[in-house]
Amino acid sequence: VIKTFMGRDALNILLYNIQKKSVLLPAYICKEVTTEFIKHGYTIHYYDINSDFSINIDLIKKKLKEERIEVFYYVVYFGVYSKYSSLAQQVKKEIPNTIIIEDRAHYLSNKYDLTNCDAYIFSFRKTLPIAEGGGLATQIKIEFDYKDKVLANVLPVAMFMKKLLLGYSNKITRSSIIKDNISKRIRPISFLSDQIIKKTNYEEEFSFRRATYIKWVEKLVSSDIEPLFLEIDTQDIPLGCPIYVNDADKLQSELEEKGYYLKRHWPLSEDLKTVAPNSVEMSRNIITLPIYKGITDKDQTEIIYNLQIC
Repeated sequence: VIKTFMGRDALNILLYNIQKKSVLLPAYICKEVTTEFIKHGYTIHYYDINSDFSINIDLIKKKLKEERIEVFYYVVYFGVYSKYSSLAQQVKKEIPNTIIIEDRAHYLSNKYDLTNCDAYIFSFRKTLPIAEGGGLATQIKIEFDYKDKVLANVLPVAMFMKKLLLGYSNKITRSSIIKDNISKRIRPISFLSDQIIKKTNYEEEFSFRRATYIKWVEKLVSSDIEPLFLEIDTQDIPLGCPIYVNDADKLQSELEEKGYYLKRHWPLSEDLKTVAPNSVEMSRNIITLPIYKGITDKDQTEIIYNLQIC
């Protein structure tokens, strides 16, 4: 894996090297991914996902063929890999020249197969206790070099201090600090984060994430809150426990006032409603309960209680 300062750095060097011009993206995706493709001059085509987060493979193949799209990009949402495990194989079998990219920002697995999928994009900071870190795994020949190695080691410390002083504030973010142009020169991951990635006991982490997810579901069953996925497979490594709510934006703000910082993946523009109605609707009504080392049974109970009274 080529390790980078952020996941978008990994995507940047991949796009810099493959030199394609059209991509089929899920509408349900973070704006940083879309921005990266726009920056590289791509024509973006969007596809919708089903309400259970599965993907209609027949519609995907039809769109790729009819529009002659060069790159197909998909996300392993919330680490539930069982819904996407055969996706790349099905596309590659019928349209072998398509460049297929799997986004693992939500999926912590250290196992991957480059037979059908051409590239994997990682965002380690979303799944491990580190301040930054992305990565790229591919058999495509990648031309790149690292820059600003000192800055790469200083910035994570600065971001940690920001969190101590300001909490979960959006006033200062990695994106607002770092502005990159199209280039083969990228910032490396910091030494500290690299060491944490190398020393992580992945099997232990996988077991913990699955066990915590199951605890969330068991607690939610006795409430009026509905999880997206009642069951997970052995190959699933949950990022968190996504749930349905009436108004994710309002609920997120109310919980933040109480000191609970729940993630949304992701608020979408109303402009996408014509091409991806399911995605826009789900972005309004889904919020994610956390999974992290140190979360307790009491924490989970208190979060559910506050969800019900908000």
